[in-house]
Order: sequence, then C-alpha cells, then structure tokens
Amino acid sequence: MARKTHYVPGTNITFTMKPGSVHIDNDSYLRTVLDNEVMTGKKIAREIKDIYYDVYGVNLDISTKSLAIEILGHVYPGEVAKFVKAEFDPPKWVTRELDDIVRRTKVIDCGEDNEGSEDGNRILWDYLAKLFDTLGSMVTIPFPGM
Repeated sequence: MARKTHYVPGTNITFTMKPGSVHIDNDSYLRTVLDNEVMTGKKIAREIKDIYYDVYGVNLDISTKSLAIEILGHVYPGEVAKFVKAEFDPPKWVTRELDDIVRRTKVIDCGEDNEGSEDGNRILWDYLAKLFDTLGSMVTIPFPGM
C-alpha cells in the first residue's frame, strides 16, 4: 500500500490506498479538521480522490458525496461512544459495545462497489448520499462537514 499524507493547514490527514480502495485514519487530525471546519467532508473526499488519481491514473469509483458521508458516518459514532464512556458510568456490557464501536471506526475503509471489494457496505453509503441530496433540499442537515 502506498502511504500518502494529505496536509491541511495546521494538521494532516493520513490514509493508505491501493487500487479500488482508500483507508483513512480516523484520528485527532481528521476530527480537528472537521470540528474546526478547516475542510468539509466533501472537500476531504475530493482531495483524497485527487491524490488517488495522481497515483493510479484512474478515478476512484466512489462518488465524492458517498465518500464524504462514509467519512462522517465513521467519525461521529466513534465520538459519541467516547463521550458516553467519559461522561457516564455505563455497565460493563455497554462499555464493551462502545469500545467495539471505537475500534471499528478507527480506520475508515472505503472501497469501490465491485466483486471482491473490501467495502461490503458501499451500497449503504451510496444510498445515504442520495438521501442527503434529497433531504438537503428540504431541511438543514445537522452534520458539520457536509
């Protein structure tokens, strides 16, 4: 896997990639960029896709909106899980489940929708991207980064 670091003013977002997929580190750098609105999820997705094209000479076959939704769909659940653990005293079984959420969202695996893809839920992110397009024309989307 080619290791690429995408630099954002004052911080950096790191990810690995290989043909057909990118694997974004869901770390404090990514969250800081989103929280401080240095870049939106869509801008981050666009930059990652541009770097992918520069390396492989082909477009990553994931829409920018779908990739952005997948990024946000991993960042915020992990943050909620950390908040619940820090602010409340959940039972051990809840703590284990929250730890599992944090573990599963540490790296955002984004793959193309094709046979043998590492990303078995691309169809979900594609659907949510279309849903957000529809909702965005009717209501204010309550997620920073879109």
